[in-house]
Amino acid sequence: MKITTKKYQLDSKVYIGLGMNNILTIKPWIFVHAVPAVIAAIGFLLPGTIWWIASGIVLYLLYILFWYIQFAGMAQTEQGKMMFEKVSYEITSQQLLVKVDAKRGYPINWKQIAQVKVKPDYFAIYMEGPKLNIQVHIIHLPFSIFNSPNDLRFFESIIRSKGFITEEELQKIKEKNKKN
Repeated sequence: MKITTKKYQLDSKVYIGLGMNNILTIKPWIFVHAVPAVIAAIGFLLPGTIWWIASGIVLYLLYILFWYIQFAGMAQTEQGKMMFEKVSYEITSQQLLVKVDAKRGYPINWKQIAQVKVKPDYFAIYMEGPKLNIQVHIIHLPFSIFNSPNDLRFFESIIRSKGFITEEELQKIKEKNKKN
């Protein structure tokens, strides 16, 4: 069986938000080390040593800014342009085919996908990154691009069978959707 979706164009703001969220969840040490460092710096608060706190905060903000610029720049580069074109998807249990038009497209094997996150109104598919376990190639699939509820359920069963999500995680998302 094959799922064919409606055409969809990823907005660069959505991409930046997904990327930043992914960085902050992949690298939780940013918060784990930042809080004790600030607390330790406060303990050394003597006249003239406030620069420890200020430099720690500035370095933290520069790190976040670095990643923000990386994701914002991806939308501007020639290599990243294809991620922001209007495309449709053909999804099977063997691959995910990204179709620009009837003749052009590129296949993505399920082995190339690092993780799939299910949110209340979309799927975020993160492809394997070459370095540092950072996934910069993101496929955003809102539930609205699926042609029918059956297509959505079939896609859920594919990602569940591939081990990207558990049944419990899927049920939590469905319960949240029912409450809203």
